Amino acid sequence: MPEAEIRFDLAIHDGSSPHLIRQLARADALALAIGSLPIPFELRESLNLLHIARAVRGTTGIEGIDVTEEEAERIVVADVEPALAKTRSQTEREVRNAAAVMRDIAATLRHDPNATVTEAQVARIHRLMTEDVDYPHNTPGVYRSHAVSVGAYVPPRSRSDVQRLMSEFVEWVNGPRARALHPITRAVAAHYFLVSIHPFGDGNGRTSRAVESFLLFQARVNILGFYSLANFYYRNRSGYIQALEDVQRHARRDLTGFVEFAVGGLVEELEEIWSHVVSEMKRISFMQHAHQTLVLSRTYSASAGERLYRLASGLTEPVALSAIRDGTHVLGGLYRNLSAKTLTRDIALLQELKLVNVQDRRVSANLDLMTDFTL
Repeated sequence: MPEAEIRFDLAIHDGSSPHLIRQLARADALALAIGSLPIPFELRESLNLLHIARAVRGTTGIEGIDVTEEEAERIVVADVEPALAKTRSQTEREVRNAAAVMRDIAATLRHDPNATVTEAQVARIHRLMTEDVDYPHNTPGVYRSHAVSVGAYVPPRSRSDVQRLMSEFVEWVNGPRARALHPITRAVAAHYFLVSIHPFGDGNGRTSRAVESFLLFQARVNILGFYSLANFYYRNRSGYIQALEDVQRHARRDLTGFVEFAVGGLVEELEEIWSHVVSEMKRISFMQHAHQTLVLSRTYSASAGERLYRLASGLTEPVALSAIRDGTHVLGGLYRNLSAKTLTRDIALLQELKLVNVQDRRVSANLDLMTDFTL
């Protein structure tokens, strides 16, 4: 199998493809809207943790490293090892390394928002990603000196070719041709070129997606917290690999298809984040509104006030009344030593104050109040 020829003059029609133009505009609008929201600090921190856990799970999962989102989050927040069973110590180390890379990228760009992509920076990302993990024929942060293959794709074989191409890659990504592209397109294209060079013995996919995330963060797509395209690539792994191979294995010198695939995924991620943030802000606003409503109704100062507030605040998802009565829902704890009539009276009062809705024997917070007040 002949080795690939890598050239940095691939066509990228981000200014002439109507579909890509629309997707980039949508991504820009969503990133701006999310970044403009007055997010409370606690919510911002929780979202940042969620995004890191998802990105870690995604970028490692693509490589066959089996970890759930919940496990990834547990590893990310754990100060000391282990968070997983001893038999999965390498998996935990790989996840910790991926999280360390993301935090390092964020710290680097907060210190210097205009930092350029250098060979040293790429090597640092790879070193952090693969250190203390026993990968055959891999030295963290050092270019490979042996031939590799990825399925039917054969990257450049020799270290001299790798060194030459990495020098050309850095010149391209920081040069006028790349900077003339939309910043999101530039990030995706950098991902493609780096993974195609495959400069290291192992960890090339994760390193390439991290460099992509570096450039997305720098472009302020990540202004709310650290997230990346890795989660989308993981959920669409076969499409991701196919989109890469469509460029790598064909003579047509056009990267637009891969960029369209990636940008479509970014729009999906941003729409999900927008929906989640709006939902959380509605919940927080509702809790504040419920508290104020109960205070003004002179209910909150009574012995039942705290119970009513906790009940209303806990109903952001519909709950069966029977589950509260019989104690199978956590809110049933509020009525452990009280009669069923007390719950009935509380629900009636909250309905009167328009704080809850009851339908089909299920009760839920009236979150629509938060949008009723807007024009």
